[in-house]
Amino acid sequence: AMLSAARDHLDPSGATREGAYLSALQKLVLQGDLRTLPPEVAQALLEKLGRGGVKGRAEAEACILRIDLASIDFHQAVKLCREARPRLHLALVHLFAEGLHDLLTPTCLLLSSIALPHEETGAEEGLDGTGEERGDG
Repeated sequence: AMLSAARDHLDPSGATREGAYLSALQKLVLQGDLRTLPPEVAQALLEKLGRGGVKGRAEAEACILRIDLASIDFHQAVKLCREARPRLHLALVHLFAEGLHDLLTPTCLLLSSIALPHEETGAEEGLDGTGEERGDG
């Protein structure tokens, strides 16, 4: 019912239709009025927010915390949380703790980001920015 209500308020004009629809859904999710989405819609929403700069990624984190985990593409959400700068630590912990009942993995990820500050600049454990091993000399 909420999805069709959001869809009814949109102008059915071309390419902006999907963006407007996702924005309407985002508002409902952030207000706490909508928790369950079809997985493909949740995936499109997180993809849109992930491209939205720091503010968009912060809103993606808030959505991850509010949307039922059964609606979320787990791999996509974890990738978004790990690749975002700054990282979306709260959502990452939520995904592992609630989705997999795993506290060890997010704890290790959090500790490694503290212990290896070079990761925050894009260099991952022994890798350069391209994902290739760095040559030592």
